[in-house]
Amino acid sequence: VDNLGSGGVHIIHTAALVETADDYYIVGVMGPQTARSGIIQLCGGGIDNGDLRGDVFDLTHNIAKELSEELDIDVADTSRVALFEEAFFKEGGPTDKMTVVYRVVLNDTRDAFFKKYTRFVERLTARGALPEFGEVIALKKNKKDSARFFAHEDWVFDEYMKPLFEHISAGL
Repeated sequence: VDNLGSGGVHIIHTAALVETADDYYIVGVMGPQTARSGIIQLCGGGIDNGDLRGDVFDLTHNIAKELSEELDIDVADTSRVALFEEAFFKEGGPTDKMTVVYRVVLNDTRDAFFKKYTRFVERLTARGALPEFGEVIALKKNKKDSARFFAHEDWVFDEYMKPLFEHISAGL
C-alpha cells in the first residue's frame, strides 16, 4: 500500500468496452435496485476477495465474472467472443479512480446480442432476480453518434466514460 503515496484510498475497478460485430458499443444504465441507480457505464465492477489469487488481485477474473453476471457473456466462448484483451487504463478524476478497461469484440451483431440478452433477463426474472442494468444501449461506433450520446446534459455518466470515448473517438 505504501507505494501508492499519500493520496489516500484508491478505487480500482474493471470495465468492459463490448463491441458487436456490426460496430456498436454496448453500455448500460444501472437499475433502480443498485447502489448506482441511473449511472450510465460499461459492464464492470470493483474487485473483491473472490478475485484474489494468492496475494495478487486478478483483474481479468474480475471482468470475466462481471461480463457473465451483467451481460451473460462468457469470455471463454470463442464462438461468441472474437477478442478479449486489456485495452485502456484511466486514473484520476473526481474520485481518483483507477479503471482498467478491457476490450471485448463479439461475433454477435447488435440484434443477436439483444436477443441473447433478453433471454438472459427472462431467466433472471424467472428466478426472482433483477438485472444490474435497468437499460442496455447500443451506441453506434462513430464520432457523430458518440458526441450526440455524451451531449445529453440530464444523463449521468460514470467518470471514466467521457474520457474513454473521447480517446476512442479521436482514433475513429
